[in-house]
Amino acid sequence: MPAAASFTGPDGTRWTLTAEQPATRFGLTCAAEDYKTHAATFPRAAFCRVFAGPGQGLPKLGRAPWPEWVSFKDPVPEATFDTWLYTATKPTIITFRHERDNDKAAAAQTKAARADHFARTRDYHDVIAGHVNRPLITHIPVQTLQWTMAKSTPGLAKGDGDWRTWWAGVGDGFGLDSYVDSWAKGYPDPGKWLGPQFEMAEGVGRRLWLAELGSVLLGGDTGPGRAAWIRDVTAMLRERGAAAAGWWCAIGKPGAKGEVRDFHLSDEPSATAWREVIERGN
Repeated sequence: MPAAASFTGPDGTRWTLTAEQPATRFGLTCAAEDYKTHAATFPRAAFCRVFAGPGQGLPKLGRAPWPEWVSFKDPVPEATFDTWLYTATKPTIITFRHERDNDKAAAAQTKAARADHFARTRDYHDVIAGHVNRPLITHIPVQTLQWTMAKSTPGLAKGDGDWRTWWAGVGDGFGLDSYVDSWAKGYPDPGKWLGPQFEMAEGVGRRLWLAELGSVLLGGDTGPGRAAWIRDVTAMLRERGAAAAGWWCAIGKPGAKGEVRDFHLSDEPSATAWREVIERGN
């Protein structure tokens, strides 16, 4: 269990995370066609991300062999959302429009767009709060570390380090998708790299949930270096009382020049490290 840690929220409230907090849980994200192979490699994963993209509505629950962390993008009526929640039969994490902040369209970065997202997120939170399946449901809004920390340029809005821009004010934790710079020459110091993430979560008095955690192999590494970084960064997550982290075990979005970024734990050292982290934490 993490040691007790105290901090002051933005409203002056003093918060304390104590050793009674549940231990940090570790899961993963992989493509549906990879469930079988990943279930054999990581059988004790605490959760797996399940996505429903634009036009796909709400996904059918129970497809993954692990507890599911569901992310959906289509706004649905509250009554439809309420009915869907009845299909949850085991602990389920839910996110509406993860990485909503990371939309490059100018119209998506207006005050009106944020207000609409905040209203929908709060409405869904209210439905969850009053639902008979509330004990099974954890609601985690998810923002993007890279967008939040990046500087705005003419014609392209970024977070400029202010996590409050896309914080809706509700949720059972503070969720972030967090990736190491794929063009870095080496792996970052875990304490310095995780500093902003913990500051954001502590700023709203909630535990940190890394919905997506990932790094490609860097600096000519064939696996041992990433494995060591995985062990160090997860040790820091435990030490500081994070709630959860899931490795993005899949291909990432192409780079600016179409480069493929592969976050798969396809090398044995990295896969072994993440498996050991899961088995210790879950």
